[in-house]
Amino acid sequence: MSTLESLPPEILFNILSHLSPFNSRPLRGLHNHPLELLAQTSHRLSHITEDYARHLLLVHAKKTPRLRASGPKYRDIWFRWLLTTCQDCKRSSQRLSIFEPSMTLCKNCDKKVGKMVILQHLTETALHVLLPPTYNHQI
Repeated sequence: MSTLESLPPEILFNILSHLSPFNSRPLRGLHNHPLELLAQTSHRLSHITEDYARHLLLVHAKKTPRLRASGPKYRDIWFRWLLTTCQDCKRSSQRLSIFEPSMTLCKNCDKKVGKMVILQHLTETALHVLLPPTYNHQI
């Protein structure tokens, strides 16, 4: 019988990608984020989540800092990057989005995303059945 720990890293990274970085981000701390809770279950899963956080930093933040034994983990650096970077334009920002309060967006990007959300909501209501739905529509 196969366990989660015995799966190859590629499959595990695919599974971990479904743990959204935004879905459980309490304002009081990140200690109960799904990635943190998974890392606390075993030593092997802790190493796997560290590798996954390093992969996320490399892909999204375009950096992989060297870790010291007493320094922060890749997960902590990833969460800190999420909290201090606009998720749309990648500029420094600590402003939470109006329509999605779990995301960090700068003011300009929040306006742009807000307009897209409003337009998508209007085109998907029963009153506007004849309009095509908007997916990733740029305004």
